[in-house]
Amino acid sequence: MQHKLFKKLKFNNMVQTANDNQHQASMELPNEINFSDYCKEQLVKPLCQDSVWQYSEPKKKATNASRYLSGEWLNQVNDLSWEFINTEPVAPEFFRFGQRKLPQELRNNKFSFTANLDLHTCTRSTALNQIETLLNNSQPGSCFKIIHGNGNHSEFNQPILKILVRKYLAANPQVLAYSYGASSQGGDGVTLVKLTSVKS
Repeated sequence: MQHKLFKKLKFNNMVQTANDNQHQASMELPNEINFSDYCKEQLVKPLCQDSVWQYSEPKKKATNASRYLSGEWLNQVNDLSWEFINTEPVAPEFFRFGQRKLPQELRNNKFSFTANLDLHTCTRSTALNQIETLLNNSQPGSCFKIIHGNGNHSEFNQPILKILVRKYLAANPQVLAYSYGASSQGGDGVTLVKLTSVKS
């Protein structure tokens, strides 16, 4: 008799444990609900999006001066980001078409200079525009002097205009050669320029 009672208690205990497990499982797993139904329950209003507004800055018109700059330079000039000027080295003299003696001849006054352009107190964009105007108004084959200084009074004493001028001249197909000046001409604070005989 005790054996039957023991079996009955054991069976009841197993049934009770199974019921408890089912109840616990049903409590742990909430009913699945999608996001739109949840928003409706919470009284969230959907967004009305009839049109999408996207702001874009107007494109800046490239100046003629920046046309001569190579691809990466052109993007940076248009974005008004000039940091690339200070990091890249610049040659103190330059020549095209194998005219190796031209920079030295410029320093030795073998040519007469038709114009002087003083860029002191100019901003970078103003300096480029003035150089472009000078190139467009100069006769083919003529020579001129650009005075830009050594950069002693600029921020961090870095020669900003000198590097900008020489990089622009090296990239311009109208320029046959350029050189730094002799000490009597202004030294490294000037750039002497010789144009090609054919205007491009």
